Amino acid sequence: MMNHLVLLPESIITGISKYPRELLWSIKPFDLGGAILVDFKNEASLINALIYINKRIKILISKSCRSYMELYRTEKLDFDELSELLNVTVDFLKSFEKINYPAPRGGVSYK
Repeated sequence: MMNHLVLLPESIITGISKYPRELLWSIKPFDLGGAILVDFKNEASLINALIYINKRIKILISKSCRSYMELYRTEKLDFDELSELLNVTVDFLKSFEKINYPAPRGGVSYK
């Protein structure tokens, strides 16, 4: 996800006991830059992790789009530029085109 390792096998815990320094970062909570531990042999575990990651990606992209609009004081997204900045496809970003973003803080108008 945008150059962020998101899934690790639960079995990595045994490796951490052997190499704690090298692997300790990977067990941080997902929202703090870590990964989700998943039992890849359990389909339900994998599906639940993917659903969670999908929601987090949508939130992250929405926030990034909003930040872009505030920074450039525009009501239109430049999908080509954003796709390059976020390392995602233009088609994926276009799914965020019709989101109603709230007015910027401080009542600043883009018009």
